[in-house]
Amino acid sequence: MSGFLMGKRVLITGATGSLGGAVIRCVMDEPEEVPRLIRVFSRDEAKQYKLRATMERLYGRQAGIFEYKIGDVRNLKSLCDALTGIDVVIHTAALKHVPVCEKNTTEAVETNIIGAENLVHAVAFHAKGVEKVVALSTDKACEPFSLMGMTKAIQERIFAAAMYRTATPFVCVRMGNILMSRGSIVPLFLDQLSRGGPLTVTDPRMTRFFITLRQAARNVLTALEYAEAGQVYIPSMKAMTILRLAHALAGNREIDIRTIGIRPGEKLHDILYSKDETRYLKSCPAGGYLLEPLFNLSPEGEGVVPYRDFSSADEDVQMTEKEIEDLLEGALLQEGTPLTERCGQVYPVKRSSPMYSV
Repeated sequence: MSGFLMGKRVLITGATGSLGGAVIRCVMDEPEEVPRLIRVFSRDEAKQYKLRATMERLYGRQAGIFEYKIGDVRNLKSLCDALTGIDVVIHTAALKHVPVCEKNTTEAVETNIIGAENLVHAVAFHAKGVEKVVALSTDKACEPFSLMGMTKAIQERIFAAAMYRTATPFVCVRMGNILMSRGSIVPLFLDQLSRGGPLTVTDPRMTRFFITLRQAARNVLTALEYAEAGQVYIPSMKAMTILRLAHALAGNREIDIRTIGIRPGEKLHDILYSKDETRYLKSCPAGGYLLEPLFNLSPEGEGVVPYRDFSSADEDVQMTEKEIEDLLEGALLQEGTPLTERCGQVYPVKRSSPMYSV
C-alpha cells in the first residue's frame, strides 16, 4: 500500500454497498492508509445505521473518523454538500445488476450516467480542492450489450472527458464479477445449497472474470495510486464457467444443477478489454494495464498486448481447480465479511478433493 489516503478526507459514494464496505475495511486495516475522515454518502438510512454499528464494533474509538450523510448522487445539491472539505472521492454508487437495469432503464441512466456527470460538475465548480476521483467500472462496459454495461461505458467516457473541465484527475477501475457482493452468484448458490438445491445456472457455457471483495478494494486503491487523468485501470483477472463455480461450491454433495437460460442483457462471455482498446493499453507497475483515454493517442500506435479481444472464454485465463479453491477461500473466509448477514448462516468451508464441501 502506498499511503495515498493517509491523513486525507475521503468521500465514498454508495459506501453502504458491498464494495464501499470492503474499501472501508481495507483502508481501516492498513495503518499507513487510515484517513483523517471517511464520509459515508448513501441514500439508505438503514444500511448506514448497520454500517455505523459495525464500524464501532470493529474499530472502537477509531470509528470516530466516520461521518454519515444521507444523499443521492442524482441530487447535485446533496452531492455538492457532501464534497465540502473532501480530498479524495471513491465513487461506488451505482445500479450494478444487469436484469435490474434492463427493467429500470431510467433509474439506471440517472444513477450511473447522470450521477457520474453530477460528480464531475460538483468537483469542477463547487469542490475544486478535490485531489482525485476514482470510480468503479465493469468489464460489461467493454463492447456493452446490456444497459448496465452501456451506462458504465458512458461513465468511463464522462470521467475521461473531465480533464477538459477540471484539473482534478478522474479515473476508473474496470473489474469483473465480485464474489460475495450483494446480489452476486455465490450468495445465491449458498442460499440454494442451504435448502438442498437445486443450483440454478443460466447457461453451463457462460464464463465470467471473478475476484474477491478484498481484491476489488485493493484494485480501487491501486487505481488511486497509479492511474492518471482519464485512464481506466484494468487489473489482471482470471475466469471460470458458472458451472465450475457451482460444482466447486457443491463439493461432494449430491446437488441437482438446473439450466434456466440466459437473462435479458446477459452475455455468454465478458470482455475485459477489446482488440481496439489494445492500442491504448500500457503496463501498470502494480500489474494489469492502464487504458489511455481514446482521444489521447493515435489509433495507429502499437499496443502492449496482441490485437484481439481479451475474453472470459479464453483458454489461457481459465482458473485451475486450486485457483478456484483459493478464490472461494478468500471470498468465504475473508476477514470482516459478514457471512451471517449475506447468506443467512455461516458455511464451514474446508478443503476436500477436488473441491470445497459446504
